[in-house]
Amino acid sequence: MARDDLSPRWDRKMQQRLARGEAAALGEMYDRFASLVHNLAHRVLDDERAADSVTREVFARVWEHPEG
Repeated sequence: MARDDLSPRWDRKMQQRLARGEAAALGEMYDRFASLVHNLAHRVLDDERAADSVTREVFARVWEHPEG
């Protein structure tokens, strides 16, 4: 992941795209962060199915509430 991809500017642009309802933006976020979210959830919960559920919930929340 390039350093520019994690800058505050990238964050703002991504949030704006999500707020406009750009499904491609959600896809990009998922591609970048789903494994991180899943791995963290799995480490904390020690349950694969629960980690899958948490990952889905996180990205659903991002989609439904892009403002934060």
